Amino acid sequence: MSTNLSKKLSIKRVLSITTILCFIFILLPYKMEAKGFGTDTEYGECQWTGGCGESSSGARVVTKKLKIFWITVSKDTGIESCAPSNPPC
Repeated sequence: MSTNLSKKLSIKRVLSITTILCFIFILLPYKMEAKGFGTDTEYGECQWTGGCGESSSGARVVTKKLKIFWITVSKDTGIESCAPSNPPC
């Protein structure tokens, strides 16, 4: 009878610890819209590449990071066209 009782207690303990960990690492950050889950996108400054006025063009570096539990899993960097706010001409 005591081994049966100890098995029930150990199962309850494991379930309670699992529930607490799920709450801390999944539900709580999700409810708070934590930045660590999903994709973060960082945009660099738009650099002028040519043209004047409305025909001016530019390029900027865009970095996308896939994060799981605040750990960066993958990182992709690319160049994106943009319209510079203050071209030099």
